[in-house]
Amino acid sequence: MGERRRRWMFADQLGPHFLDSPEQEVLLVEARGVLRRKRFHRQKAHLVLSALRHRAAELGERGRFVQAPGYGVALDEVGERVSVCQPTSHVALRFVRGRPDVEVLAARGFASSQEEFADWVRSRGEQADGAEVVLEGG
Repeated sequence: MGERRRRWMFADQLGPHFLDSPEQEVLLVEARGVLRRKRFHRQKAHLVLSALRHRAAELGERGRFVQAPGYGVALDEVGERVSVCQPTSHVALRFVRGRPDVEVLAARGFASSQEEFADWVRSRGEQADGAEVVLEGG
């Protein structure tokens, strides 16, 4: 875990706080299959694709931008171990956890950790199983 790996950034993880350092190498994947499989408003799809492509351009040599039918094909093409901050969707989380070439890191981009959030939910007297549903996979 101590080695620095290329960071795979999903389209909702493009900010600098998803990197360990400004010099870290990055993988960005435009997975056409995801856009076909999931219903997106046309303008949202354009926004996501534009954001990915602009971030790739900003990264220059530090970024590797792969266009592929799916994430698995892209990872196979890259052919190296990568790290990724915990994805925000359960489907993506299951996918990355199932890949031996992907190190899944804690979620970033939230005001609190999952543990802190679970503690807060419990402190409000909410049912524990309600917190587990929200935090499924954590």
